[in-house]
Amino acid sequence: MTQNDIIRNYAQRVDCDWNILRAMMSALSSAEFDELSYQADEPIIGRAVSSITHQRSPSSNTTNPHYLSVKTLLANYHTRGKRMKARKELRTRLPYLSYVEQKQVLTTFLHNYPTDCDWALRFLFNHWDARFEKEVIRIFEWSRSRASARVICKWGSPKYISDHIEELSIADSYLHARLRLPADAPIDMEQCYYEYLYLAAKLHLKVPRVLAYNLMMKDLGCILASYEEKYNEWHPTSLSEIREIRRIIWCLGELKQFELLQWLAHVNETTKPMLAANNIPAIFAELNI
Repeated sequence: MTQNDIIRNYAQRVDCDWNILRAMMSALSSAEFDELSYQADEPIIGRAVSSITHQRSPSSNTTNPHYLSVKTLLANYHTRGKRMKARKELRTRLPYLSYVEQKQVLTTFLHNYPTDCDWALRFLFNHWDARFEKEVIRIFEWSRSRASARVICKWGSPKYISDHIEELSIADSYLHARLRLPADAPIDMEQCYYEYLYLAAKLHLKVPRVLAYNLMMKDLGCILASYEEKYNEWHPTSLSEIREIRRIIWCLGELKQFELLQWLAHVNETTKPMLAANNIPAIFAELNI
């Protein structure tokens, strides 16, 4: 039985789980995925094909009416009694200003109050301009703020990230910094043990099945222990409804760990009564954790 046959059989089951099905399809080679896309007539497989091959478009925004000039608003920003109103208006209008005016506003915010500086950094995180890199680095080296570290980890030069990965890891996270470096660069397992599967999936690394299994079991143990301690008022109907476990499923799909996904599909079904009874110790026993 081919992997496509297994997927089609799983899609027809009444207990078919969307997240596991989608991850199984992500684990296919391009040729297998194309073959399944053309031959399968199950609606749920069609939905999964669309989900994998297309991304949702960002929502559109509408402009706000302009009143005072940016020059006047910047002057008011530095004027006591007018600052709060000017700040609000500048933040609202910033996405719709010309590049020159955007640069004036962002530069002003980056050199003033910490709250405005962080706001400008969050704006740059989503609307990057490489001309601000030196300024963001200056802020990071002076303040070690998480907002500046996040911008550098996402947009900074790989050389700067590599040279300052320890400081960036402390301010933001090792995972975010390491994702920007080449796949063949060294990986500090101690820094990302519980995020290694995600890191490997994003970098398209090859992970031996034994290592993937061991990491998966460690992650499942931590997730379920945390769920038992903090979230016992919410009762999911299956393991795949827990957000952290959905991420593991996605990682296994990207890492082509088809056999592990089959095992998870089985466990996802057998543990449903245990979840319904909120019997986490029984799930630990079922998983041999």
